[in-house]
Amino acid sequence: MSTDKVPAIQFYTSDWLSDPGVRMLTYEERGVWLEMLCYMNKSPERGCLVFHGKPMANANVIAMLLLSQENGTRILERLESLEIFTRREDGAIMSRRMVRDEAKRSEVSRKRAKAGRTGGKARWNDRKQVPEVCHDYEMAKHGSSSSSSSSTSEKKEIGLRPTKKSRKANAYSDDFEAWWRSYPSRPGCPKGNKAEASKAWNALSSEQRAKLPRATANLIASDTIPKDAERFLRPPRGASDGEPPFEAWCEIEQRAASKPRKGDQGTYPSDVIARLEQDFN
Repeated sequence: MSTDKVPAIQFYTSDWLSDPGVRMLTYEERGVWLEMLCYMNKSPERGCLVFHGKPMANANVIAMLLLSQENGTRILERLESLEIFTRREDGAIMSRRMVRDEAKRSEVSRKRAKAGRTGGKARWNDRKQVPEVCHDYEMAKHGSSSSSSSSTSEKKEIGLRPTKKSRKANAYSDDFEAWWRSYPSRPGCPKGNKAEASKAWNALSSEQRAKLPRATANLIASDTIPKDAERFLRPPRGASDGEPPFEAWCEIEQRAASKPRKGDQGTYPSDVIARLEQDFN
């Protein structure tokens, strides 16, 4: 028995126009058959004319179609003789095509419902551990460094991503952070793009990084307006095989600035180098 409502029926125009039985009907008889199809679609047992679970008698069908008893009986006999409709074993009038379509639709609906339940159970089982992992991850965000790495690895295993804040927090090494704090900035301007500077830092060799304290100290002690941090660390554009600008500052021996910039205290290069090397170590 059908329990859901289908607001429309599939009307196969080619079959309707080519069916020999339908072509032998008068227009009145065709109209009656179409209205019977509409009632069959609204029936609790789609494709059959039933009322309260029982087959509808011919007299009731004729009354429902608003036909006279004589004319209605003649039309029903004509439709049945041409096998436009058939009767079930219990005598209910039915449309063979509508019953077949309803059986196919019910089977497809049943398979889709089963697949949905199976997929839902699989997703639910995959997410059972999510609350615990998320709790550990929140704990890591509030200062638990030991659980941060483990929770991040667990989130990767179940397909979750760390938050943007945690990714940024772990993006830079301690050595880079120490150098970044010491690098000077232009008055009123930022030091440069920190992410790009970090990429340039990672591309340097350990020998080049060891030179950076002296190069940075020489730059600070001079009156030169500093470049952006990332430009200070990497070769100029178009000269990938060239030396980064900081290499030139490694060999320059600066004395204390005779005319320090506004806000400077006349820092000596040796003092600056010692302070930077202490930060790195």
